[in-house]
Amino acid sequence: MTETRDLTAARLRARARLAAVDARLVGASGRRGTLAPGRESATPWTEVVETVVAREALNLAEAVTLTEGIATLGEAQLDHFADTIFSDLDYPASALVRAAAAAREPTGERLASDLALIAELYAIYGARSPMQFRYTHDFVYGFDWAQWVALDPGARAGVGPFDRAFLEVSRERGHALLARIEADDPRYGKLEPGVSRNPFRFSREPDDERRLCEDLAARDLLPVRAWDADATPRWDQPFRALRDARAEALGLTDAGGAAP
Repeated sequence: MTETRDLTAARLRARARLAAVDARLVGASGRRGTLAPGRESATPWTEVVETVVAREALNLAEAVTLTEGIATLGEAQLDHFADTIFSDLDYPASALVRAAAAAREPTGERLASDLALIAELYAIYGARSPMQFRYTHDFVYGFDWAQWVALDPGARAGVGPFDRAFLEVSRERGHALLARIEADDPRYGKLEPGVSRNPFRFSREPDDERRLCEDLAARDLLPVRAWDADATPRWDQPFRALRDARAEALGLTDAGGAAP
C-alpha cells in the first residue's frame, strides 16, 4: 500500500516535470512543430506518454520511468538542440517502450537506460559539444538510421531507428567524430563557437530547414513518420539522395559547411 502511494506521488511529480518541459518546447511560437501533413501542432509530449502508458499497459513504476525519461529527453533537446523546429514523438516513444518490453532485462530498466542513452547522444552531437549540430530532425525522422541500414541491410534491416543496437552505434560514431574534431581533422575540423555544423550541400538555416522538411513530409519522403505511433520505418529508398534532389528543386543547395 505504501509503495503504491509512493509510486502514485512519483507519477504526479513526473507528470508535472514533463508538463513544464512540454511548455518550454512550445515556447514563444505557441505550438509544437510537426511534420504531420494537415496538422497544426505535434502531439503534446504529456499526451504522448499517457497514450503509450495506456496502449502498452505499463504498470505504475514503468509509467514513472517513461515519464521521467521523456522529461529528461526534452530537457536534453532544449539544452543541446534548442533550434529544433519539429518535435513529433509519437513513434519514438512507442518504439522505445515496445523494444524495452521485448528485451530480456526488466522493461523499466531497459526503458530508463535507452532514454538516458538518447539524452547522451544529444549531448554528444548537439550545439554545446564540438560537434555543433543544430537539430534533432535527422535522428528523430530516421535519416541517420536509414543510411546506416542501407550500408549493410542483410545485417541491419531488423534493427529499428530507436533500438539499442543503433543507439550504441550512434554513440560510438559520435565519440569517433569528436576525436577527429579534437585533432582538427581537415574534413571534420573545429568550428567557431556559435557556428552550426552542416555537412550537406543545402542550407539548413531555420526557414530553409522548415521548408525542406515540410516538403519531404508532404511527399512522404521521410524514413520515419515520427508523428504516427503505428508507423513502419523505411530504409529501402535513397532518402538522402531524395532529400538532396528536393533541396535543389527548392533552390537551397550549395550552402553546406564542414563536411565529414
